[in-house]
Amino acid sequence: MWLLASLACQRELEFPDGLAPLEENLAPDPEGEGDWPEELSMVSGDDGDLHWTHARAYVHASVEAVVAAVEEPEVGVDRRRVAEWDAETLDDPDYDLSYVVHTTVVDLVTVEYDLTWRHGQVDDTVWGTRFQKTEGDALIKLIEGSIVTAEVVNGVTEVQVIYHLEAPMTSTEDTESFVTDFYASVTAAAHGEPLPTYE
Repeated sequence: MWLLASLACQRELEFPDGLAPLEENLAPDPEGEGDWPEELSMVSGDDGDLHWTHARAYVHASVEAVVAAVEEPEVGVDRRRVAEWDAETLDDPDYDLSYVVHTTVVDLVTVEYDLTWRHGQVDDTVWGTRFQKTEGDALIKLIEGSIVTAEVVNGVTEVQVIYHLEAPMTSTEDTESFVTDFYASVTAAAHGEPLPTYE
């Protein structure tokens, strides 16, 4: 049983196996104008080689639109760094939607890895998502994350993200960059706008 704690939602929820948040989200509620500012709040840290970021944010769109954005494979691709990617839908009856994203990063060396994503509805107003590296180059020891998408009021949706990364030459700047870009992509997609692009 998990307690989903925020201004938007303070109640106990039982997440299906494989969709629960990785841990308690330590990020504070976003600050800004109004009750639910369309802003991102983050806290980050590291445990030796493991870097992590926790985030909370609001999107001024229906929960259905935000869930659809979170479930779009391109939204979850780290397009600032990824050179090539393609998604393959998985036949997994345990989840509403699951797929694997085959990813290639070209930097000083070429690195290939797979991220497997699982999405599912928890109750009438809450959805859970988990993703993790499942195959690929041993240089990347760990990529994993959890996302909770919850309706606050009609037209306002909360998104909570927890992201872990363990790989050489990385830092919390990398985890914060991914989470910031992910939120920007979710917000754009939920508003029916093009996804941000990066050179």
